Amino acid sequence: MKTKEEVIQIAYGEYWEQVKDLVNENGWFYFSETDFRLDNKMPFEYCGVNFKMRPKSLQGIDDNFGWISINSEKDLPTIGTFYTILSFDENIVEREFPHPKFTLEFNKEWWLKYVTHYQEKIMPNKPLHK
Repeated sequence: MKTKEEVIQIAYGEYWEQVKDLVNENGWFYFSETDFRLDNKMPFEYCGVNFKMRPKSLQGIDDNFGWISINSEKDLPTIGTFYTILSFDENIVEREFPHPKFTLEFNKEWWLKYVTHYQEKIMPNKPLHK
């Protein structure tokens, strides 16, 4: 899996060298501060109020589409809640933290070893009709 910085650099592609010193941690750069000009080959998203832009492919990078990265024990989720998790082999499954059949310590070790990201499971609304 790529780092956030690598994803941003790839999104800018051939333009990266021209904008790398202007781009912030979420891929935005302030186009009012430069005479940088774009040809229309890359779709950009604009925030006109703040005069900033970034490639549209970076939409969702601000919060990583709601995924929380697990890098240490402090990143583990809240006890007793169901989560959607992404494992190191990039499978997405649902798990409760901690799993009731195992100790909290075993759960922590397992999550730290096998899980890279998680999201709180969003319960869908009940159907309105048959």
